[in-house]
Amino acid sequence: TGCCNINCIMCQRQDSSFTLPKAKVQQITEFFPYLDSIMWQGGEVFLVDYFKELFQEASRYPDLLQEVNTNGLLITEDWADVIAQANARLIVSIDSTDKHTYEYIRRGARFETLIRNLSLFKEARRRHSKNKPADIINVVVMRANYQGLEAFVDFALEYGFSGINFMYMVGQNCPQENIFDPLDSGAVEFLKKHIPEITAKAL
Repeated sequence: TGCCNINCIMCQRQDSSFTLPKAKVQQITEFFPYLDSIMWQGGEVFLVDYFKELFQEASRYPDLLQEVNTNGLLITEDWADVIAQANARLIVSIDSTDKHTYEYIRRGARFETLIRNLSLFKEARRRHSKNKPADIINVVVMRANYQGLEAFVDFALEYGFSGINFMYMVGQNCPQENIFDPLDSGAVEFLKKHIPEITAKAL
């Protein structure tokens, strides 16, 4: 789907209300028995009214890994249980562990909602404890957040994530935040110094 419930400052997604028609999705389900993995993404997949039906259909195939890309703001207790019981990886885009910075980057989001939902999911994982795919945090590195990346290690541990992806910002949607184009030598030197320290802390 192209639909989303927030409007991130760096998002390259064109404003679109297009969602894959359910009839077309039914054709996709025919491939489920033959797939190793499938990634659900948008926009925001939890806005799609047939997504739970689709997710549960894929869950009938225990060897099929489902990866769900989300901003985490629409995860309910029921959804947390459904995902925690499946062969599924949650990939949550967060960008900052600081409320003010998070809400500046992820326009329309509330940090308190994110924390509540991550707590719901952590508890669901605990209830359905078994070997599960590692859940991951995605972070787009930019001027607003690059000095706070180290905090993600403790944040990931607190909420049960096993990996963090730091990604560079692309495009010119918010040029004042792009430290890579044009290159901000001061910011890059900061990252060169601190990323190894963050990596060591994570290990």
